[in-house]
Amino acid sequence: LYLNGFTFGVMRLIIMFIFKWINERYELELTKLDGIQITFFLMVVLNIHWIFHQGVLITYLILNMLYLTEFLYQNQKGYLKRLLMSTLIFLVILPFSNHASLLPVITLPLLIMILSGPVFLFSICVMLVPELDSFFYVFILQFEFILNQMNQKNFSIHLPHLESYMILIYYAALIYLLRSRTLMSVMKRSLIIYMILASPFIKFSIPDTTYVYFLDVGQGDSIYIENKTCKLMIDSFQYTRSFLINRGVYRLDYLILTHSDDDHIKESKDILKEISVDRLILSAYIDDYPSYTAPKSWLKAGDALTCGNIELTFLSPLKRYSNRNLNSLVFQVEINHRIFLFSGDIEEVVEEDLVNYYGDLLYSDVLKVAHHGSDTSTSKDFLHHVNPSVAVISVGYENRFDFPSQTVLQRLYENNVMIYRTDLQGTILFTSDKKKEKWSVYIPFQSRI
Repeated sequence: LYLNGFTFGVMRLIIMFIFKWINERYELELTKLDGIQITFFLMVVLNIHWIFHQGVLITYLILNMLYLTEFLYQNQKGYLKRLLMSTLIFLVILPFSNHASLLPVITLPLLIMILSGPVFLFSICVMLVPELDSFFYVFILQFEFILNQMNQKNFSIHLPHLESYMILIYYAALIYLLRSRTLMSVMKRSLIIYMILASPFIKFSIPDTTYVYFLDVGQGDSIYIENKTCKLMIDSFQYTRSFLINRGVYRLDYLILTHSDDDHIKESKDILKEISVDRLILSAYIDDYPSYTAPKSWLKAGDALTCGNIELTFLSPLKRYSNRNLNSLVFQVEINHRIFLFSGDIEEVVEEDLVNYYGDLLYSDVLKVAHHGSDTSTSKDFLHHVNPSVAVISVGYENRFDFPSQTVLQRLYENNVMIYRTDLQGTILFTSDKKKEKWSVYIPFQSRI
């Protein structure tokens, strides 16, 4: 355990081995399913953070499903058995990703059959003759290259994002269906599931909810806003593309790049390669954006956009300033009568111009704090006119700039502003519909506090 750093996989195997020994030694007659649940409980007791780790939860979900459907494959042999197990695993993990490849379901069992023996023998040979290690390493690299080439082929399916209640319905229906013992039973249960889902008493209408994600992307900015009429992205630092793909987003109404610093546009070209963007929104006074092929609009103060039922009002740049940070797009977004103010990386000189030009029109319920909480921004006068009840700071954990500034934090505290920080609380989510609103945080797996 110590040599392996108490990793999840090793600890699970050790606990499962101890459970089996105790079960046999004392003739407790506990089932394999009991062992899975006891192991999970002990794992969480040993490290409570594992309950927030998606990989851990998926592993135990797969183990439970394989046990409950063991009768489907236990009498099979060879490739067919592995294919059935691979298919079951595929069905289990399907709701966790909106981008699923069908190819591994077929090829992985075959590769395991073909390569497991030779790889094991080769490992023994390398252990006995270390000089063979370089040859073995080349073989592994070639194997990885082949897998990557196969993965790049378009053998995948795209699924819509599922809400939590829909995932529960999916698993309930899947377990009910897979517990069928005969073909006739499968057909009957499929018909029952269809009749329930098609019933007029079951409503699956798309909820009129707006989601605002302040993504935990480190020392940079990425904000995603979505409802049933609009999908827009504000800036695009690291991990943004994978977030959109995993959420099943393959079209954006707008991609807004507040300015051209790398910590705001790093993945913009990657997003444009894989996701259809109706229009790219850029600052009118910044000339050094990368070259983009998507349709573009260059906006400044006084411009406005409509995205479904969401209104965007652009407040800055009011003029051409001396650097790209000062020329950042600043705009308000109105969501169900709540006003969000996004301020890019502006500094105090721009804030003064905004206060002089707009005055109390700057009022916003939520302030996306400028420049990651630098003390060059969020001046007292600006904060007084915005008068937010909530502030969100997108900042990297233990970053080299020592952001957010203690001065800025003190100003926010003095104005009784609720502060959310991505470095301590992970991704921050605001959800709102016509009846209620809520703030949620996605705490990082490794505790940062």
